Amino acid sequence: MPLKRPWAGIPVPTPATRDRSAVLIVGLAGLVGSIVLTLLTTRSQVGAIVLAPWVAVLAFELGLAAGVLLSLVAALVYVVHGEHLTWLAASSGLLPLVAVAVGAALIGARLLLSENAYRLLNEELPLATFIETPDGATAYVGPQIEPMTGYAPSKWIGSGLFISILHPADRFRVVEAQQRARGPGDLLTQDYRVITRDGTVRWLRERSVTVKTHRGGQSYRQGFVTDVTDEKETANRLQGELVLRRSLIDSSLDAICLTTREGEIVIANAPMTRFVVELALPREGRIQERLLAIADRFTEPERYREAMHRIAADPDTPSRDEFELRESGRCFQGFTSPVIDEAVGYLGRIWTLREVTEERRLERQQQNFVATVSHELRTPLTSILGYSELLRETLGRLEARPERYIAVIARNAERLRVLVDELLFVAQVDAGRFALDLAEVELAELAAASYEAALPVAQSRDVDLRLVLEARPILTADAARLTQAIDNLVSNALKFTPEKGRVDMRVTATERSAILAVGDTGIGIPEAELARIGERFFRSSTAGDRAIGGTGLGMAIVNMIVDAHQGRVYLESEPGRGTTVTVRLPRLRA
Repeated sequence: MPLKRPWAGIPVPTPATRDRSAVLIVGLAGLVGSIVLTLLTTRSQVGAIVLAPWVAVLAFELGLAAGVLLSLVAALVYVVHGEHLTWLAASSGLLPLVAVAVGAALIGARLLLSENAYRLLNEELPLATFIETPDGATAYVGPQIEPMTGYAPSKWIGSGLFISILHPADRFRVVEAQQRARGPGDLLTQDYRVITRDGTVRWLRERSVTVKTHRGGQSYRQGFVTDVTDEKETANRLQGELVLRRSLIDSSLDAICLTTREGEIVIANAPMTRFVVELALPREGRIQERLLAIADRFTEPERYREAMHRIAADPDTPSRDEFELRESGRCFQGFTSPVIDEAVGYLGRIWTLREVTEERRLERQQQNFVATVSHELRTPLTSILGYSELLRETLGRLEARPERYIAVIARNAERLRVLVDELLFVAQVDAGRFALDLAEVELAELAAASYEAALPVAQSRDVDLRLVLEARPILTADAARLTQAIDNLVSNALKFTPEKGRVDMRVTATERSAILAVGDTGIGIPEAELARIGERFFRSSTAGDRAIGGTGLGMAIVNMIVDAHQGRVYLESEPGRGTTVTVRLPRLRA
C-alpha cells in the first residue's frame, strides 16, 4: 500500500535492528569533542566525568575491549593534561571511565545478542511478518515475502504493490475486510491470491491484529502472511476427489450407506435418501432400528425382524435378503458386508438396498408367458394330433367324412402359425432387424380386408361386426404390417366381446392424420390396468377371470407397428361397457 503521508511523529516499532552506524558517529564525535574541550581548558574546569557518557556510548556499541581501550585513552589525556596530579587523583578519574565502559559494554553485548536472535528468528520463520502504519501504508515486511511473491521487501515500502498484485477476484473482499478490522484488538484471518512477479498465482494466508499506539491514540496493524498454495491445491484436489466419489455413489442405481459397527450412519447416497422418504423410514436412530420400524409393512414381518436382529447381532458376517411390501408390492433386496482394511482393521459396514420390483414383475410375466404359450401350443397340437389320428383311422371307411377333420387340423395349424409369427416378430424387433416396406396405401382398403377376414369369426360368435368408412385417406405405410396391427385390434375386440355384442370399425381422417378406431361392447379393462395395456405378455385381470386365451402380445405388437409408422395409440375403456382403441397415423411420412 502506498505511503500517503508522514506518520506525524507516531512511533511504530519494526523488527529491524538499530542504526548502529549513526550511533557510532555521534559517540565518536562526542568523545573527540570532549577531549578537545579538555585539552583547551584546565582540569578544574573539565573533569573526567565529561568523557564518561561518550565512552559509555562507544563501549555499548563496540564492546568491552573497545570500551576499556577508550577509557584508558581518555584517562591518559586527562592525566597528561593535569597539573600536580597524584596517583590517587589519576585513579579517581580512570576508574569511573572503566566502570562506565564495562557496564555499557555488557549491556550493549546483551542487547546485540537479543537483536541478532530476534533478527534470525524473524528471518528464518516460514512466514513474512509485516507492519502497517495507521493510515494503512506498509511500514515493514519480512524478507520471506520475496520468495512468496518475487518482490523484494524494499518494493513494498511506500508503494501500492500489495493492491496491484492482489488477484482481481479477491481484491474487493480483501480490502473490505481490512477496512472493517481497524479497531484496536481486531483480529483478521483471511486467504487471498496474489499474482507473483513471474505471473503465477499463489495463495497467501494473513493473520494480523490491530495494536493501539501510546502516543496520539492511533492504531497500526501487525501480523504475518504464509504461503498456503500447496495446502490449497491439496484441499482442492481432495475436494475434487470427494465430489467425484460422492458423484459416483450418488449415480449408483442402488441405495448405499456406510455405518459404524453399532449401526450409526456415516454416509448415505442420494438413492438411499430417496428410499428413506419413500418408505417413510425414521430419520433418527441406528439403521437397524429404523428398518425395524417398518417391519409390519412387509409380507413376512417375522422373517424380516429375524433378519434385522441377526444382522445387528453379527455385524462381521455378510448378509443378503429379499422382502416385499404388502400394500404396494414393491420388492427390495438388501445386502450388507463389513468393510475391513488390512492396516486399520474394521472400518464400518456397507448397506446396499436395491429395488427389484420390475425384475420380479418381468419374471412373473415371463413365467405367465411360458405357461400361456405352453397352453396355446398344447391345445392346437393336441387337436392336430387327435384329428390326424381320427383321419388316419377313417380313411379306409366308406362312410367317413374327412373334410371336417381336415378343417379342424387346418384351423389349429393356423393358430400355431399366428403364435409363432407373433413370437418371431417380437424377437425381430428386439434384435433391431425390424424394417418397414413403405409404399402408398389406402387405410380404408386395409380396414376392409381385415373386416372381410374377421367376419366369419364374428358370425360364428354371434357378434355384430360393422365397418364404417367416413374417409379414404392415403398414407405412406407398410401394408402388411399395418394389416397385421388392424387384424390384432379386430381379433382382440371379437375375443373380449360376448355373444350378441357389437364391434365397430371406423375409418376417418383429418388434414394431417388417418384415423382407425375399433370399439367393442365387451368386458372392458379396469382403469388401474389401462397404462399397462400394450406391455409384452400383460393380460388384463378381466381376461384372466374369464379364462380367455391369448399370449398378451397382441397389443404390444400393435404399439410396435404404430410407433414404427410414427403414429399414436389411444385407449379408452370401462369395465362391463367395452373398449375403444384409436390409431392415429400421419398421412405423409418422410
